[in-house]
Amino acid sequence: MHLPPPPLVGGAHFAQAHIPSSHPPAPAPPPAPPVPSPEMERLCVSAARDIASQGAFASYQAVASRVCASRGVAHLAQLGVSQLPRALERLWRAEQLIDAHVVSYVGMRFVACLADLERDLVRMLDAYQLRPTGADRIPNPEEIEIDESEDEHADENKDASSFASFGLGPLVSVPAVRHYFALAGTATTGAGANQRDRFVDGATCARLLGSFLEAGTPNRTGEAFAAYLLENANRGFGRGEEQNAAVSSLAELGVRVSGGPIEHGVQTVVAG
Repeated sequence: MHLPPPPLVGGAHFAQAHIPSSHPPAPAPPPAPPVPSPEMERLCVSAARDIASQGAFASYQAVASRVCASRGVAHLAQLGVSQLPRALERLWRAEQLIDAHVVSYVGMRFVACLADLERDLVRMLDAYQLRPTGADRIPNPEEIEIDESEDEHADENKDASSFASFGLGPLVSVPAVRHYFALAGTATTGAGANQRDRFVDGATCARLLGSFLEAGTPNRTGEAFAAYLLENANRGFGRGEEQNAAVSSLAELGVRVSGGPIEHGVQTVVAG
């Protein structure tokens, strides 16, 4: 049996092909009940806190997705959200600023250090007043006595000079940071998060870069300096202290060195 040819667009064939079926389509599912603004703020704050506590980056997309999943919807608009909650707006703005600053930071430096990058990011986010306010830190009242301990409260009141104090997760969880500092294969929780103590600052890198250049080595490249830096790191940077565990990559030091020949220019003298 041959199937009839497809109807032509327009004319009688078009009309005949679009005659309504005798069976009406299934009714659309009822929309989710709108969420009041205070409740939406609480959901966003709670989602961001949970994501950051797991060592992940509390991005706008991650928080919004978690909030939607908790209510069984796909989009915030299905929850009656007509404008961004304050907590989500803060995350979105912080994420844009962080990404732009990281790209600019590594692009202007021959040697870039996470320790100094963290200091700059903290200053920048504070300048834009993006540190969580008291309202942004309100937890679920039902969780205060059940889930939170004094140790967790102490964690929330971390040193204000740390990136984590902004409630966005650890610095090593930021996608742009993981990309440029080759952290893709490292963890962001547990031992991976503790590697922050091994990060080298810009002053140390600048000193080592100066001694490397003064040594007169013929191989004046970023790759050679990276090897020189790792060698010094495993010797305790001249302090007479051997590392407990051998350092095998610059990622463990929180350092990024540009490849290619080292030239006497702006990028050479900017380290850290």
